[in-house]
Amino acid sequence: MISARDSLALAPGVSVRDGLLEDGVRGCSWPLNESGAFVLGRAGAPLDSVIEGLSAAACVPLEVARTDVLRFVYTLNGLSLVNVRRGGS
Repeated sequence: MISARDSLALAPGVSVRDGLLEDGVRGCSWPLNESGAFVLGRAGAPLDSVIEGLSAAACVPLEVARTDVLRFVYTLNGLSLVNVRRGGS
């Protein structure tokens, strides 16, 4: 399970550029909305700080931001586009 204490890292061969999430290994890219770009632009930071930042920037309740960020990271992790680094027990 992915926790708000964890952080994410783009998988090898994956990059964010010009509003796109690009997978150089698969040769695919996907457009990112502002929230997705916000989250991926903070790769390496603890997800709880990313969640708090997104909540403030998007003016959404903290729990909404938490649910959205964790779901987004879970989906990208399942597609092998990001790696999750454990940050707590």
